[in-house]
Amino acid sequence: MRYVLAIVPALFVALLTFVAVLPWGGWHQLGSLLPLLPMIGIYYWTIHQSQHMPVGIAFVCGMILDALTYGPLGLWALIYVIIHRSALICKSFKSLQSGFGRWLGFSFIIAIAVHSLWAVSSIYSAASLAWWPLAQTGALAVLLYPVFAGVFWLGGAARWRPVVGSMQRGA
Repeated sequence: MRYVLAIVPALFVALLTFVAVLPWGGWHQLGSLLPLLPMIGIYYWTIHQSQHMPVGIAFVCGMILDALTYGPLGLWALIYVIIHRSALICKSFKSLQSGFGRWLGFSFIIAIAVHSLWAVSSIYSAASLAWWPLAQTGALAVLLYPVFAGVFWLGGAARWRPVVGSMQRGA
């Protein structure tokens, strides 16, 4: 059972990555939000269970998203690695340990990620792209973070405390 729970973070992020590439029809605003959903999972699981959410999972999910959406290879991988590393930095701040603090940290990180995405996309297309649609989807991702955090908590983190102690050597 403990090994099954150890892969829960990777499974949630992989699931969100595959949900992001599904064709959702005429929901144009939803199409630009979907690649931001794995960011929520990467941030949440890096904060809560960083030993089970290595940077390699974030990188692979980003490369899968790039390959399946025919985007520039490495763009989402770079953004997801930035999210992962930024979440590790946020984890070290004691002021960001409460639920609101984590949400505030995610808000700051999503702003950096959306700005980085806009900058790299503008350079890639050799034109200054509109930043407002990305800002709107970033704000929507920030608003959805508590919902997904609750789902992730119910899906694995709520049962994690006893499992972590039993996975240590000699236990």
